[in-house]
Amino acid sequence: MCNPRRLEVRLTREVTQSWSEEITRAAQASTTVDGEASVVLPLTQDFTDGLRAAFLAALGTDEQWIAVPDGYALDVAEGTARYDAATGELRLQFQLTDEVVVEVEQSQVLSDQRTARVAAEATELYRPWRSETEEAARRTATARVNQDLDRLEREREVSLQDQARRNVERQRAAAERALEQEATALAAARLREQADARREALREQAELRLERIRSAAMASINAAVLTAIRTTVGAFAVENNGQITRDEESDGILELELVWEDR
Repeated sequence: MCNPRRLEVRLTREVTQSWSEEITRAAQASTTVDGEASVVLPLTQDFTDGLRAAFLAALGTDEQWIAVPDGYALDVAEGTARYDAATGELRLQFQLTDEVVVEVEQSQVLSDQRTARVAAEATELYRPWRSETEEAARRTATARVNQDLDRLEREREVSLQDQARRNVERQRAAAERALEQEATALAAARLREQADARREALREQAELRLERIRSAAMASINAAVLTAIRTTVGAFAVENNGQITRDEESDGILELELVWEDR
């Protein structure tokens, strides 16, 4: 009696599983910036004492001007004009202020991949005298091996994915701290850059608006100067037996005509 022939089939598969998570950290930075423009104009340095006193008196009676310790101040067109009585100078100043806010978001993908091999084998007997062929036996054994490999692969995939996930979780805390530091540093750098740009833009805007302050302030100053001239000349005329007979003003030019009485 003949013994059946034995056929062994052994197969392996490589199993790979990965796990990935995206982490995000945001940072915000803000600062207040201002742009300023100013100019100092010589005004009454060459005035006589009498004319300067009359000019100060004119400012004192003008409701637009407010007395301050060193002279007079005028709020005009979102800026300030300040006359310094000691130096005779007019200082014009305009300032714009704005807040710069920067928001930064940094993201990173954490991932881990695990690989393993699974193996399975099967033995199949065949009897050539019964017309059983090696090829048929191999197909049968291979089918059984593949079934076992499918089962082992599924089980191993679950295990490998769990290992990859746990490894990512171990990385997360350190990665989040590093990402937060990166976001904070980037926000600070961008804030400096944007603050410098905004400050320069505000300064340019302030320069343009300063001209409006100058026009408004000088209109008020010129009116006070004309009043002071009238007062000073009128007082001079009275002291010298004279009087002003013509007082005409046009485009900021004052024309006075005096007549002296014969003594």
